[in-house]
Amino acid sequence: MVFTAPSNQVVPVALFPTVGIKLPGTERWPVLMKELEEISVWVRKHAIPRLITGLDGLDPAIPAWYDISVGRSDRRAAIALGTALSASARTSDRLQAAAVRVDMASTIAAMPGAPSSADTLAWLESLPDSEVLDRMRELVPSRDCAPADMLHNWSALERMRDDAVAFSTP
Repeated sequence: MVFTAPSNQVVPVALFPTVGIKLPGTERWPVLMKELEEISVWVRKHAIPRLITGLDGLDPAIPAWYDISVGRSDRRAAIALGTALSASARTSDRLQAAAVRVDMASTIAAMPGAPSSADTLAWLESLPDSEVLDRMRELVPSRDCAPADMLHNWSALERMRDDAVAFSTP
């Protein structure tokens, strides 16, 4: 059983299954997405360059992704605008950023002079996932509640609060 809830109650649930594959002749069950990511990196960094140029590695490396939704006359320029961030990494960032947005919105909204939680969440949703994660990484974990860490985190949260205020003020 994965989940149970009372029949008369709606409960939001998110399910992100991890798919593993059993390697032949072993008892190892690596995560399929990680295995596929490793294969794609090897193909981009070693197989294709070796097949085309006879050499290992290209500079710049072949990107893992580039935007094909926009037509471009110069394919090389379009590829140069690509990113080395794999689909697996982008998905991981998307999931982490979604969780961070909710937690960060409630934390910032509880500060003096902050906009409402809904307005703060709207500001956070306007930011790209990478920026949300960068802002989260500004916060320093502190196991012993060191005053320097607490002051650093308060300062970082104040900057975020000020950005949320600027976003929500017409």
